[in-house]
Amino acid sequence: MRARLLNGPTLFAAFFVVLFAGAIIVAFTYNVRARGAPLVISIPGLVLMLGWLATEIRTGGAATLRRKHDREVAISGEGQDSVSAPAKGKETSNIRKLPVPRALPELDPFLWVTGLLVLIWILGFQIAMPLFMFLYVKVRSREGWMLSIVLTVAAWAVAYFVFGHVLRIPLYEGIIAQQFLR
Repeated sequence: MRARLLNGPTLFAAFFVVLFAGAIIVAFTYNVRARGAPLVISIPGLVLMLGWLATEIRTGGAATLRRKHDREVAISGEGQDSVSAPAKGKETSNIRKLPVPRALPELDPFLWVTGLLVLIWILGFQIAMPLFMFLYVKVRSREGWMLSIVLTVAAWAVAYFVFGHVLRIPLYEGIIAQQFLR
């Protein structure tokens, strides 16, 4: 049982449960106006991480290992037919088309988050957040135009109304707006 709990995904989830719980406790030491943003982030984060931790404990990390195995199978091309289906108007080929394995899959999320932070720094939150959301959903997740636009507008509206109107937290305007709107 102990080895079952001491795996990477379980420890990772437990770390974030402690982190979010600590952030909630610390947020209550702030004044009423300042505690809003940490609570808006930490409470949903704690709930999600508790769910993930419960899943990892219940399955002994098997859920994470299954996702990792599925990802490796998708990259290696196992389980695919030996002949690829011809595209409409293309000639038939007997060559199996395998996905190109990525060299550093851990680098991908880091680069996306770094891009978001740079966009927020330059353009400000109100412009960067919907731009990033659209690019991430459309380019990275390869979703259709309609879903990309709907998710972008919904995320922007929630962020704008929660932070701007409900919590009355001024959002960062970006260095471009600071330089030209002074």
